[in-house]
Amino acid sequence: MLTYKQKLATYAYLNRQRQNQKAAQQSQYETAIIRADELRALINIVDLVGQDTTLKSYGHGEYRGHCPLHDDHEPSFFVNENKQVFHCFSCGGGDVVQYIRKRDDVNFYQALATLEDFIAGEYVPSVKPVTPTEPDNTPAPPPPAWMGDGAYGQYAPKLIEGGYWTVPICPNEKRPYGPAWNKHTAPLDPTKYSACDVGILCGVGEHPVYGIDIDVYDQKVTHGTVMYINKLLNTPNVFMRVGKKPKALIPVRMAKPNLPKRLSAKFDCGNIEILGKGQQFKAIGIHPDTNKPYTWLSLQENTSFLNTKAQDLPLVTEEQLDKILDKFEDICKNLTIVTNSQ
Repeated sequence: MLTYKQKLATYAYLNRQRQNQKAAQQSQYETAIIRADELRALINIVDLVGQDTTLKSYGHGEYRGHCPLHDDHEPSFFVNENKQVFHCFSCGGGDVVQYIRKRDDVNFYQALATLEDFIAGEYVPSVKPVTPTEPDNTPAPPPPAWMGDGAYGQYAPKLIEGGYWTVPICPNEKRPYGPAWNKHTAPLDPTKYSACDVGILCGVGEHPVYGIDIDVYDQKVTHGTVMYINKLLNTPNVFMRVGKKPKALIPVRMAKPNLPKRLSAKFDCGNIEILGKGQQFKAIGIHPDTNKPYTWLSLQENTSFLNTKAQDLPLVTEEQLDKILDKFEDICKNLTIVTNSQ
């Protein structure tokens, strides 16, 4: 049994051990804090996050892309290069340290180790979840109450035969008919939805189609953009759908399905949207504003969109789409068109 003096000595010894351990931990933490500040100064958050997702510049140090922290179908991830922070509407925000902590679900010290790897060139990018290549299996909606021989009954069979994924559109509107219209396993039956107008679903099928939607009110900008696209693609079968001039849409195909939409910066005259997975464009029918049919123009003689199969549309790459968006922004800037920050 310990004596009173022995107990005091043991207590004093254990107390010194705890104090030394606490001091060591405090020193380790303070050292880590200093190193974290150094890493924040050394690493550009745009370079770090850019390893995990494609970021599009919107000027003034602002970037936007699909969130690498969750399965993001709409671009909801923002990076501010000037402030060196990120923000996602679903995942929150922070600096480079907090980004790694959220991405890898690790503690503060482990996050610093990962950032050290980034400095050393040994960073391992995240792997995004794989999405299905076709829409979900959703029951078809009942046929519309209105009847008649509309565009869908007349033109959808030929488009389906040509490899397009058609969508019934409410007549004289841009709205697809029925709920979950982009989640069926096959194009809806033209005989049941014959009275509808015709839309084309983007990003699905053996030859996935995407739409370069030039949503612009300036004729010079539209013309310059279309001429650049035609020169860049340098291929037959470049078609332009016109509904309300000078707006236009050019359908293209890509090697991969399910690619998300892309957006240019917004200007006073409008912007460009690359229609992607889960979106559609109206191909045949009446424009709701002009009350006139959509028309298809071709820069080549003796060709028509309706007689062109999906596999024969211009094949574009993601790099080419980036060039188109960049060129559009350059055209607007050269014409001194103001950027809309909203």
